[in-house]
Amino acid sequence: MDGFYRKHILDNGTIVITEEIPHVRSASIGFWVMTGSRHETPAQNGISHFIEHLLFKGTHNRSTVEIAQLIDSIGGNVDASTSHENTCFYARVLDEHLALAVELLSDIVLQLKFDPQELEVERQVILEEIKTIEDTPDDYIHVLLSDAIWPDHPLGRSIIGAAHNVAGFSKSQIIEFYRQHYQPDNIIISATGNIKHAELLELLERWYTPAIRTVAKQPAAKQPAPQFTRQLRSHNRDLEQIHLCIATKGLAQNHRDRYSAELLNVILGGGNSSRLFQQIREQRGLAYNVYSYVNSYCDTGAEAVYAATDPKTALEVIDLILKQLNDLKKVKVTAEELARNKKHLKGQLTLGMENTCNRMVALASHEIYFGRQFSLDEILVGIEQVSSADINKLANELFDSNCLTLVTLGNLESDAISAKDLRC
Repeated sequence: MDGFYRKHILDNGTIVITEEIPHVRSASIGFWVMTGSRHETPAQNGISHFIEHLLFKGTHNRSTVEIAQLIDSIGGNVDASTSHENTCFYARVLDEHLALAVELLSDIVLQLKFDPQELEVERQVILEEIKTIEDTPDDYIHVLLSDAIWPDHPLGRSIIGAAHNVAGFSKSQIIEFYRQHYQPDNIIISATGNIKHAELLELLERWYTPAIRTVAKQPAAKQPAPQFTRQLRSHNRDLEQIHLCIATKGLAQNHRDRYSAELLNVILGGGNSSRLFQQIREQRGLAYNVYSYVNSYCDTGAEAVYAATDPKTALEVIDLILKQLNDLKKVKVTAEELARNKKHLKGQLTLGMENTCNRMVALASHEIYFGRQFSLDEILVGIEQVSSADINKLANELFDSNCLTLVTLGNLESDAISAKDLRC
């Protein structure tokens, strides 16, 4: 059952959205800063993620140890994440600890101390994080893919940043970026669970609302949507497998065909009964991991397929992926396959909404990309209304050979596949 949505704009410009679910014993709250790696210049790449780390390294009111101790005393989960389009600081706690969560998140987001010693420690942590990703091929291949499909655009850059940038960020650079972007009128607060809207506003009035914009607001620069680029890139590395990604165009978050896109992805490679999983793993045993996924942003998106396989079978796996893309363009999905995947998608969404943290994320996402809330029932109806013709039409729009990109990582000869072979 969907909860009761409330929306309020604080005097300092922050949007507060709540969903009351009285039958649960938890509460989840997120402070969403509308800044991510997409808002960085090439020289700033990685600075949003750096600041996310620093916010847990001491405030004007608490040391790093005191923040850690308070997090442990809450007994829930307090964390943060940086994406291309926003940065979120969130907590999932027992409902009785909501006040502590509000106080802590307000302190972390608004009262960063920028201790020089902590800054240097965290710089090294992030540099090690970059090495970890680059040493993990099934993670790193997706970084390489983004760079291939959106070169020379912020969406193509790594969220975590380039090592030479992270190594060179000065304290003054970090403070200036923080002061420009971590302002109340650039923040959305979403909360769901066993909470009362009025009580949350009272807590925010005490710990958060006094914050006001401390620098002049800069006019937002209109960023053009990136053009999807056809690429064929082979990155040589001494690995036991070939890690590969094939990507095509995708849809923006608020596109009218977003439900069709989600179903198309599930059919292609979103589960154990998906076409890719059955054809490549179950029937031929060519890969342990093979799946598809969707990345969607405010103005663009991508549909991608990942697989890892032996170098001797890499070309066969690529051909099988291209065949599945082509089949979805030429042959309509059967009523039985469509119904089965609708049940899968609706089941996953419904089970996910049993978690208050997932609902908190949904509240913020709907506000960011639509300016309104969608109930779970409304979303389920949208999925149910998708037809086989809708899937076929969208596959023909997205699976365009002129926009097809292949990226490989491993011991694959650079001329093993040519651009003319990359067609669906």
